Amino acid sequence: MSKKIRLCVPSYLIMLFALLVAYQSAVAQSSNPCNDAEFLRLKSLPKASLTESERKTFNKLNADCEKFKQGATSQTLKQGLIESQKRNAQSDTAKIILKEEPFATTRNFTILGAMCAAIAGIIVALNSVADSPF
Repeated sequence: MSKKIRLCVPSYLIMLFALLVAYQSAVAQSSNPCNDAEFLRLKSLPKASLTESERKTFNKLNADCEKFKQGATSQTLKQGLIESQKRNAQSDTAKIILKEEPFATTRNFTILGAMCAAIAGIIVALNSVADSPF
């Protein structure tokens, strides 16, 4: 008597997910002018066979593609610079941590002694003022 577990995923969720994936891939392709269908078609044709309007369209799309490539390259360089700065900041932080003073110093022992004396004084003062409930 084994029971089978059946997962019920509504079909509209599957369709919604498929549409979302298709939309994201379409947006990703449309944002890159170098992957434009018209640009790729004109690029594959011989330059001599292009009409004047096709040549203007090709030149415009080619300029857009070059700008996109330069923007992507500069964005990659900026991201690399930011990553480098983050790594340098982390190593600077590590250097600062290493420059901290050690725990066992005269100053720290003096502070610890003063705290112990203050606590002992409070205990003595409280014992002399109130009777112990025990």
